Amino acid sequence: PYNTAIVYEETSLSYQVLNKRANQLARLLIKSGVKVETMVPLCLDRSLEMIIAILAVLKAGGAYVPIDPELPINRKEHIIKDTNARLILTYSALEDELPSSLMRVICVDEMKDYAQLQSSNLDTNMTSRNLAYVIYTSGSTGVPKGVMVEHRGLVNLSRLQTVYFGSNEKTR
Repeated sequence: PYNTAIVYEETSLSYQVLNKRANQLARLLIKSGVKVETMVPLCLDRSLEMIIAILAVLKAGGAYVPIDPELPINRKEHIIKDTNARLILTYSALEDELPSSLMRVICVDEMKDYAQLQSSNLDTNMTSRNLAYVIYTSGSTGVPKGVMVEHRGLVNLSRLQTVYFGSNEKTR
């Protein structure tokens, strides 16, 4: 638990801290109505907060939907409406760039909203056939469409990559 799980720029998190923060945010998501297969858009750059958010959505039973913060507002709105999202995870600096009237906005860089929540592991009733994430196509042939990926597809990809790349516990 004390080994480094993730490093981003000058900051690192241990597996224990990463897990605790993801569990706390997952509890906030559950309190906000996230359950198995609830789609939760993440309008986040690559960061520690993005990894915490992805894990939190999965721990809550939801399916994360990455949205590049650089996308035009109409593309963001399309994805949010298409997923029927009731909440979105983002940064406080990006909050004004989102159609918040459609949903609740949770700012992952403001831990005060969830730091006091319990940090122990959660139990969810997910199966390998539940939705893990939705990735949107570029829309080059028309309207962007969401591609739904189940947990079993994600596990199969991870296992294949582990074998193909020869990954082990010391791989970085």
